[in-house]
Amino acid sequence: MKPINSTIRAITFDAGGTLVYPHPSVGEIYRSVLLLYGVDIASETLEISFNDVLQRAERLTPSAVSDDSYRGWWKNLVREMLNNLSVSVDHFDAFFEELWWVFAKPEHWKLFPEARETLSELNNSEISVAILSNWDNRLRHLIDGLGIAAHFDEIVISSEVGFEKPDRQIFQLTQERLGIPPSEILHIGDSLYHDRDGALNAGWQCLVIDRNRVTTKRDDSVIRSLAQIVELLR
Repeated sequence: MKPINSTIRAITFDAGGTLVYPHPSVGEIYRSVLLLYGVDIASETLEISFNDVLQRAERLTPSAVSDDSYRGWWKNLVREMLNNLSVSVDHFDAFFEELWWVFAKPEHWKLFPEARETLSELNNSEISVAILSNWDNRLRHLIDGLGIAAHFDEIVISSEVGFEKPDRQIFQLTQERLGIPPSEILHIGDSLYHDRDGALNAGWQCLVIDRNRVTTKRDDSVIRSLAQIVELLR
């Protein structure tokens, strides 16, 4: 893999799938809440349905976003996921509210093993570090609860600024906050659409993390671990 451009002065990180992941799993968390409403479905079945609906819905999210629009988008996604399984939940609104706040709890998220050390090493350099994430206001609570808030010079959350990746405006707003030209910013994320396409369109550099080796061919823009970032900067 070729080294990162030596002029990099800032690195931004996506959150979900890049720094953190649901614990024990999306399917298991959904199952635990569904059981409270008298519905018992295997966690593996729920996980498959969730991923299927999410993949189809991923590119349909609106450019202009807010906390309310995110909540509505997720509510529709959960409803469709259950419809795919021909499952009906009594008191669906109450079920969704419970699910929404369960995913706000830091204990239901884990840092990827190399995340904390990578952030610490970057903090010891002259590089600015930020989060740039398509999320809602629950993210700040999660970052605090996971003990990583102090690692970031800026935290840019789509629902707070009104635009989400890959919209060029959220990248421009981030570079303005950092006070660094686009060509000197590197973005790290796990989505080709939201992260890579958005960053490159804004004139940034980008690396896509692919821990599951979905991409098998050689690609200088793909990394398997966050630890590689530090290696490439040396």
